[in-house]
Amino acid sequence: MLDNGDDVKRAVSRAEYRKTLREPIVARRLEVSELMRPLREDWEHESEGRARGVRRYDGTAVLALDQAGASIYSMLTATDNIWAPLDFEEEWRKEDADARAWINEVSRIVFRSLDPARDNFYNDAPEVILDSIGLGDGVFYSARPPGADFFHSKAIPWRECVFDIGNFGEVTHFDRWYSEPIWNVADLFGKDKLSERMQKKLADTPNEKVRLLHTCYPNDGSNRISSVHRYVSLYVLLEDKNSAVSWGGYRDMPYYVSRWGVGSGQTYGMGRGLFALPDAQVLNEMSRTSILAAQRIAEPPLAAHDELVGLVSMDPNALNYGAVDDAGNQLVRPITTGANVGITLEMQDQRRQQIKDIFYHAMLSLVGSPTPSVVEILKNDERRDQSMGPNLARIISEFLAPFIEGRYRELKRAGQIPPAPPVAQSAKLKVRFVSPLAKAHKAQAAQATMQAVRGVTEIAQLDPRAAMMINGMRAAKRVIDGLAAPDDIMATKEEIDALMQAQQQKQENAQGLEVAERGSRAVESLARAEQATAEPQ
Repeated sequence: MLDNGDDVKRAVSRAEYRKTLREPIVARRLEVSELMRPLREDWEHESEGRARGVRRYDGTAVLALDQAGASIYSMLTATDNIWAPLDFEEEWRKEDADARAWINEVSRIVFRSLDPARDNFYNDAPEVILDSIGLGDGVFYSARPPGADFFHSKAIPWRECVFDIGNFGEVTHFDRWYSEPIWNVADLFGKDKLSERMQKKLADTPNEKVRLLHTCYPNDGSNRISSVHRYVSLYVLLEDKNSAVSWGGYRDMPYYVSRWGVGSGQTYGMGRGLFALPDAQVLNEMSRTSILAAQRIAEPPLAAHDELVGLVSMDPNALNYGAVDDAGNQLVRPITTGANVGITLEMQDQRRQQIKDIFYHAMLSLVGSPTPSVVEILKNDERRDQSMGPNLARIISEFLAPFIEGRYRELKRAGQIPPAPPVAQSAKLKVRFVSPLAKAHKAQAAQATMQAVRGVTEIAQLDPRAAMMINGMRAAKRVIDGLAAPDDIMATKEEIDALMQAQQQKQENAQGLEVAERGSRAVESLARAEQATAEPQ
């Protein structure tokens, strides 16, 4: 029985309207995809089996984007460690040993769920970064199927995605327009959800693809789903009279959108590929022209006497009779245009360098410094932060941080998070990034702290009052945090108090022993003096 009631029609109509709002940017993004993201070029699944990139004659833009994406991905994440642990918003909670052990264990559980054997995050997250840099938006889907102990995560091609952003930058509505083989639709949602016409198609041509819509929007109080879900999930089979094949809900939005740059009042992002597009198009045409020019030089067109029509062979080692007259003059000569291919190659190199600069090649690769010094690295990090800081911060705030927070909440609902100790109960948590990029930022603060301490120490030799300006505990904490050292090496307040008490007791014992020794020496000296006084008598 078809489910295409008024609420289904209303949801589809609104999704179609949101799709029309995306149309103005589709053409330009298709041009970027053709030259820089060939794996995202097939927008409507209408050309499967067609060779990709048949109109691309130069791969500079593709390689520059790939290098930028790989570098930025490695700056933001690290596969072999916990690069974004959870932490308490209130620092004082970390002073409790049980609370600190609990939050560290929670972080280990969250990142254990990202293991490639359980989740596809590390395989598909680079694609999100590449789409974000090149096209402007990267989309990632992650949700746990009901009753499963694993997560279904994947990068979604931008061509399938339509979304709307709320007042605070969060994704409020998301529509995915995509195709699936009809046998997969039957497996996912059940054969009984298909009409008789679709069931016949399933039996006759099971591999034929049909169009689907997955729309997610805020729960409007519909009786289709439980009130505990914040978002409605609706799958619609578009080729079956827009009939609903599945109603469901999510407590958190399962789609994460990472935008590189956003214009004022704009919904969709703007990537670096848009700025590199003019140079990439010119370079592509110049490369095509250079190939043709080189071919003309290697295989030039020939000028021949009209008497030789059809008699001249261009095969290697061919013997052509009549190609030379009685005087020995050649009757077949190559036509030279005088074109200078070298100038064209030089102009191409200029365009290639321009494309590399657009994708931060020099800053991300430290070009020209095979063995850079510490000063060069710090200066390059500063230039990188100035150029990419807002964009990287947006990837963190729109994609990585919400993803880690959502994964924690889902694991907690699944009962995989241990109970919190009393100090940590009802505590607000945050994501603390210790990725290579975050470490580089904090290392600058740690280095400045150590330089300040060394400088004050030297000044204190002249004026002891200067040492009072430095709080040693705060400085040590700033250095440990800046160097991203593990939390478990830090002593708690109780441990510090116990160490100080033991040290004070040790000093008191030492002072008592010293007093006793002095008293013993005084008694011994007095006895000797009395003995010396009594001997002369």
